[in-house]
Amino acid sequence: MAIDNLKQIISFAIKIQKALELSLQDGKFEVKDVATFVPVFLELPNVISAAQAVKSDFKMGMTVNMNELKEHFAKEFDIHDDKLEKKIESSVSFVLGLVEFYHSMKS
Repeated sequence: MAIDNLKQIISFAIKIQKALELSLQDGKFEVKDVATFVPVFLELPNVISAAQAVKSDFKMGMTVNMNELKEHFAKEFDIHDDKLEKKIESSVSFVLGLVEFYHSMKS
């Protein structure tokens, strides 16, 4: 289902951001920090499959509930800088709104 695949892709991007934030807590990136990314990158084959499925779904005219995606992103995404987090969440919401508008105009 397109919505589940999109959620998987969003969650993957957020996991990369969280791993990066964790690895940079001490202010530098070291070899030991690579271990933080291993579990995330083990998900990459599934994320690539999900992205290919989403592409196929949209080519076939599948639509998704953008509000559900916005809620998923807001729930999963969390950084220490609340102001920056709000800006990023607003930006994602805006982009998803544009996608929704584009699909409504195509119909």
